Amino acid sequence: DLLRADGFLFCAPENLASTSGEMLEFFHSNYYSAFEAPHGAGGFSETSRLVGRPAGIAVAAGSDGSGAARQMERICRGWRLRMVGDTLI
Repeated sequence: DLLRADGFLFCAPENLASTSGEMLEFFHSNYYSAFEAPHGAGGFSETSRLVGRPAGIAVAAGSDGSGAARQMERICRGWRLRMVGDTLI
């Protein structure tokens, strides 16, 4: 379960200079559940439930992998994760 994890290592192949569809589906289907809903409101606040948890990223690249790496790094920043090292491509 995403919210119970102590940390994350996101690994995905690059596909046409982008993160693979399977990994993007994971991020998209879990993104908003990582934020707390304000009391009495139907929306989500900017308070990440994952803030400060350690994370790392690895990309298996067919070309340079930088596009896929940037996509995953941007999502991790949105979740307010703490990157513990450089992205491995």
